Amino acid sequence: MAGEFLEGQPAPDRGDGWPPGNSQPSPVDAKARALLTRFYRDNDGKAFGEFTQLVSAQLIVMAEAAIADQAVLTSADQLAKDWLGRIFTDTKPGRQLPRSVMGAAAHWLRERARAFCERTAGWPLVGEDGYSRQRALKALDGFSVAEVDAETMYTIHVAFHRLPIDLRQVKRACEADFMLPEDVAERFGLTEAMVLERLHRARHLIDDAVIRLEEGRQDND
Repeated sequence: MAGEFLEGQPAPDRGDGWPPGNSQPSPVDAKARALLTRFYRDNDGKAFGEFTQLVSAQLIVMAEAAIADQAVLTSADQLAKDWLGRIFTDTKPGRQLPRSVMGAAAHWLRERARAFCERTAGWPLVGEDGYSRQRALKALDGFSVAEVDAETMYTIHVAFHRLPIDLRQVKRACEADFMLPEDVAERFGLTEAMVLERLHRARHLIDDAVIRLEEGRQDND
């Protein structure tokens, strides 16, 4: 499955990067708060650079967790960059930093992943209002994999994000994370038979979307 070809597309803004919450501070939070305070108060670019170095590894781990939690096809690196970019450009006066910078980041990343899924699922497929081959090609910027053309990849990508989350989780774990069915079963508290049944249903629904695309192409020939 294609995992990262829409990673540059911005998701709808769900906040300023500092969602409310009472997360407990992590070991890096005190230093992170100090560096961000310098950045916001003094416009200190060096402080922001140090902040980025401090949190980057943990941020990638949290982004990977958000992607797995929401079962979306985007990259952890892009999700982390989205948050850092939001923090860098959010310079409202009177900034109140959360007690746990990393806890707030984890919440924002989950919401960003959820928004990415909702936005992608809302893109039209063939036969729906607003669909056009030109739109699909523009969305993917000419992306293709082996013998699979960009319009088909667009269809697969949108159809995947329209799946119920339980089907997305299994299909993503098996085909994007390359996990064995028994390992997927352990992760989600399922039997191996349930994993295989959900994987079959997910593939069937996506195949239906691709078949509709092919039928639409034939009608236009």
